[in-house]
Amino acid sequence: MSVPMTDRKRKHADGRSSTAKKQRQAGKPSSKGAKHGDKAEQQKLSKREHKDLIKSKKLKFKKNYATIQETVLLWEQLRPKQTTKVQKEHLVANILKKLQGNIPELANHHSASRVIQWCLKEGSAADKAKLVAELRSNIVPLSKSKYGRHVVQKLINIASKQDVPGLVKLFKGHVAELLRHPSGADVLDDLYSVCPQSCRNTLCAELYGREFTLFDGIGAHSESISHLSQLLSGVNASKRQALLQHLYKQLAPVLEKALLHPAMTHRLLRELLTEAPGSIVADVVDTIAATGGNALKLVHTHDGAAAAAMALAYGTPKDRKRLVKGMKGYVWQTAENEWGHAVVATALSVVDDTALTSKVILSELKAKLDQLRTDRHAHHVLMQLLAPDSHRYLPPAIYELLHPPVKTMLVAADAPAAAGAGLDVADDEFLDEAAGDEMKADEAEATGSGDGFGEDQLPNDQENSDQQKDGQDQEQDQQGSDRADREEAAAEPIDDDGSNSSKQQQLVERQLGESKKATDVRRRELLESGKDSLAAMLLQLCSERAGELLRNQVSADVVVEVARGSAGGLLWQMQQAGVEAVHAAIVQQVVQGLSSITAANSHKAAQQEGKQQKKRKKNEQAA
Repeated sequence: MSVPMTDRKRKHADGRSSTAKKQRQAGKPSSKGAKHGDKAEQQKLSKREHKDLIKSKKLKFKKNYATIQETVLLWEQLRPKQTTKVQKEHLVANILKKLQGNIPELANHHSASRVIQWCLKEGSAADKAKLVAELRSNIVPLSKSKYGRHVVQKLINIASKQDVPGLVKLFKGHVAELLRHPSGADVLDDLYSVCPQSCRNTLCAELYGREFTLFDGIGAHSESISHLSQLLSGVNASKRQALLQHLYKQLAPVLEKALLHPAMTHRLLRELLTEAPGSIVADVVDTIAATGGNALKLVHTHDGAAAAAMALAYGTPKDRKRLVKGMKGYVWQTAENEWGHAVVATALSVVDDTALTSKVILSELKAKLDQLRTDRHAHHVLMQLLAPDSHRYLPPAIYELLHPPVKTMLVAADAPAAAGAGLDVADDEFLDEAAGDEMKADEAEATGSGDGFGEDQLPNDQENSDQQKDGQDQEQDQQGSDRADREEAAAEPIDDDGSNSSKQQQLVERQLGESKKATDVRRRELLESGKDSLAAMLLQLCSERAGELLRNQVSADVVVEVARGSAGGLLWQMQQAGVEAVHAAIVQQVVQGLSSITAANSHKAAQQEGKQQKKRKKNEQAA
């Protein structure tokens, strides 16, 4: 059955037929015939000819293709170990002759980037200087390039200690920009790892405010100021608020993109969580928790582990749940890390959802219990359950990570305990101090003096002062809004029962991350009392292998705490028979030890008596 053609289809068909008709009249083959002709022509070509055809097209259309191919051939001669140093330097010189003038552009190419890296590695001092001279002006764009960043990283890795400060200057004004870029963050991480303390301070200071970027505001103090707390101790309240707000604004995109692996980010994040008011801390913790498993990128450094521990300590139950779930599959690797074990111990100390921690954390630790008892870092996790916060077992640095400073916020009285938004207690102090600080700043500006940081030092820089003034105006507007709310609330009439119905009167101070469960209740639920519980497995291990464990410096601490029933006698209350079995095993080991010592002493005395008898016989024979 034929289907009638619609007007649209008929018009399209007529158009195609008319086009083919015109081509035949002009003596041109149709497009379909042309395609078949090209295909037939390609089939006639040999592999060699086909390869040459592709190469000719690349030479025609790809920029610098010939140069790259020539340098790659020389690079293949440069790579073998048999090539002598003199030959390598000669090959590098030939490569640079071909690349000269186009090095920044070619560094973005996959193959040419590797060639340039080898030239930096194997070239002479003069050749390296030539490369650096061409790369200097393009160091920031290359740091954000997929292949160019490897050239910059190689340049950083081969730099001497004297060259590092010069490299830091090349990144001036672009640190925050690179820190939130995936490739740039890797470059900054390499640069930060080779920098001395003064250069590290300079890099971090760019995120404190624009004045530190443009005018080296921290340059004169880079040796003495090693942390943000030292810088904040010498400024007034309004300047302190501006610094913390600027740091939070710069780190926000870094946290949202989960670029948490650079050590520089770890330091800045720890400083922000330590010094910032509770409102900012709550937002930062929520953003970290949203990254899930990416938060584990923090645990391999001291500062990063401190930031991760504070995120657990200050987080809401929802935040803690997301962070604990992110550990799944990596609990043991984190527990055996020099600093990461403090994060696992913090999770067991503050998370109220013991069913979740038992499923995610303790299940992996039980599987590694034999290694857990002897690992010098991981056993601290176990000791935190048996003897919480004991200075006998926890080094001072780890104890400090487990007990971050308390942060509080003002929230509505009827709000749930997990509420993460509210007015910070520290904001009240800023509201009262800011007005006095502004008057002092105006007087200081008139006299030409200041607090050593900010626009008081820079009266001639209009752009910088305008930007800081805009930031301060926004903060003052917010503070004025909060102050107006409180004044309006105070002016409201009091009810007959003597209570004020205003929101201000309903605000209460609440600690961030405050746990509902008592420590002993949480420990009891984590240790449990079943057959496959952590408590039962520990007691069985200590009773069956008491002698082996007591002879190990690390595991001996575990046996001691198990034998004493853990802190508060909790283990004794849960598994009295098991603790008594451990006591019996220890006594048996002591008896065996005494018996072996007695036997050894008897054997030694017998040997000495035999020697004395032989000596007497010799003397008698000699007489």
